[in-house]
Amino acid sequence: MEFTAPPAGSWWVRAGPENLNTGLTDFSRIDQSPMARRSEMAKIIATTFGGILALFGVAGFFSPTFCGALCSPVHNFLCILTGAAVVCVAQKGGPSMHFWVIGGMGVGSLACGIIGVLAGRPGTPGFPGVPPDDRLLLLIPKVLEWGTSNHLVNLFFGVALLTTAVVSATETPFRLRK
Repeated sequence: MEFTAPPAGSWWVRAGPENLNTGLTDFSRIDQSPMARRSEMAKIIATTFGGILALFGVAGFFSPTFCGALCSPVHNFLCILTGAAVVCVAQKGGPSMHFWVIGGMGVGSLACGIIGVLAGRPGTPGFPGVPPDDRLLLLIPKVLEWGTSNHLVNLFFGVALLTTAVVSATETPFRLRK
């Protein structure tokens, strides 16, 4: 069975990308597999959440109770460092790095949120002008203290980063490679 070209006037020839107005259309994505699109989605999600986390840390320097969270300088530095690491890995790393590094950060954030919810006790933070909290976790008194809002933020980012890691892992079934 031999392949023969379609007749010159057929729909096949007329509908080719070279015959369309490509000024506003991006045909480079047509040939991408679902796995490649999933990888791009994981990059976008990780970059977005990493950037938001870093901005959360920067905003904490200007408002010590930003979004109701207790934002000490140590906490802000940890948020900026974690957010920058997530963005860096999302932009430069392959699926394996996405899974292990971003997944590890997601597990760490999720663990901090769960420990805070379970181990937090009613108390007054060591920061001036901050009201008492029902789930205050004093890691280092007056240096690193987490309240209910911190726990919720950690839970949210933990789930978001773990979701990104799982999406990255599904790019290469049965084994992770770069």
